[in-house]
Amino acid sequence: MIQRKNRVDSIIIGSGGTGGHMFPAAAIANQLRTEGYKIILITDKRGMRYGSDFKDDHIIELPIVNIRKGGILEKIKSMLQLLKSIYMSVKIIIKHKPKAVIGFGGYPSFPAAIASVITRVPLFLHEQNAILGRTNKFLKRFAYKIFTSFKNTQFATKSHKVIHTGNPVRKSVHHYKEIPYPEITGKFNILVTGGSQGAAIFSQMMPEICQKLPKDLGKKLFITHQARPEDIKTTKESYEKYAIQANVVSFIDDMGQAIAKSHLIICRSGATTLAEIGLIGRPALYVPLPSSADDQQTINAQIATNLGAGRLIRQENFTPSYVASIITAYYVQPTTLYQAAEKAKLLTNKDACHNVAQIVIDKIQNN
Repeated sequence: MIQRKNRVDSIIIGSGGTGGHMFPAAAIANQLRTEGYKIILITDKRGMRYGSDFKDDHIIELPIVNIRKGGILEKIKSMLQLLKSIYMSVKIIIKHKPKAVIGFGGYPSFPAAIASVITRVPLFLHEQNAILGRTNKFLKRFAYKIFTSFKNTQFATKSHKVIHTGNPVRKSVHHYKEIPYPEITGKFNILVTGGSQGAAIFSQMMPEICQKLPKDLGKKLFITHQARPEDIKTTKESYEKYAIQANVVSFIDDMGQAIAKSHLIICRSGATTLAEIGLIGRPALYVPLPSSADDQQTINAQIATNLGAGRLIRQENFTPSYVASIITAYYVQPTTLYQAAEKAKLLTNKDACHNVAQIVIDKIQNN
């Protein structure tokens, strides 16, 4: 337990509305809550979907949009909306008097961060990816400290501000971190996940990939597949067509358990996905999202594959024959799976939550 003064202070967390931002934000919120701090979450409409991770906290939804999208009129409307969100964030800070603001990237973290600068509340930033995101890149000049998930994060200039802490992982996933890699007997379990929203290409290709595997492997397969809600029916039917055992769902409630049970994971390469896989230690085939900002997911996946934690497959190469050949090669040489599982553990710092919370609390107590 981190020692702190015997008083109740609040901390604002600003986070973008995707799982990649919200999950590490929830992990830090839980750590700080344990230390006795009140948490105020500022996010957008998308972030409200993760309210269950902040059920005991004060959650504020701001009307935030991407100012880079649309024509001139849309950009003007978005800018006015942004100014309104900054004004609302300043009012929130004046009302609640937080001791710190922590931004986890994404546009919804921007108003809270700027409001902290205006009101002179210490600003901390956390970057999940191996390249500093656009919001954090702009805000870094104002931050007291910048926490990074990866060493040598691009655009995070080496200075006293930048601290490699690792990417915080949800408490629910931590429960499975000591479970050893499952022996390959009976079923061969593959987890397919495109992040919190699923991935259409996995739904389109995975049944055909399974169909191209050797018959003895095909009979042993059990697929846990997270798909988009609109793809559930057709994906199930495709697996059934090829007589592949599969559980197709729109959301995996216990991701830690799903990872722990897997012999191989096929996924996107968002930073939170890497952190959760790394915490438990499982091999993966990483298929970066081509449209990710600044090609962040490719850079993340390259770090994982350079460690020997799996393979990077670009989306244009995610074809049935090619992917089936990689899965088969892993299966016939199970030692490679065990080795990759061990290497994957190098992706995650198990003490990331404690590392971030310790620095924030030290700053609060020394002010």
